[in-house]
Amino acid sequence: MERREVYEMGSFGGPRETDFSEALAYVKDGGKAARKGWDGWNRGSMWIRLVDPEGSSDFDYGMENMSYLELKTADRTLIPWVATQEDILAEDWVLINAEAE
Repeated sequence: MERREVYEMGSFGGPRETDFSEALAYVKDGGKAARKGWDGWNRGSMWIRLVDPEGSSDFDYGMENMSYLELKTADRTLIPWVATQEDILAEDWVLINAEAE
């Protein structure tokens, strides 16, 4: 998928909306995604991304670190994120450029 300035454009000039499966594949490929209903999605200030920790730290007690989804909130906080049933069934996902802050 080609990445654009902030989000991928649809054929009518607005952001192209997609379903969760395409958004998840895009995120797993290094992109970011957001729901149109989320505050700040259109400015690239709220999105999810995949975090793939490498190595270990003093805090993991030698356990393996697993990948997880992380949400950047509108107030610039990063938190682990789990999709709800509504998120999974929604078709209002937009694909955001991986470089968007």
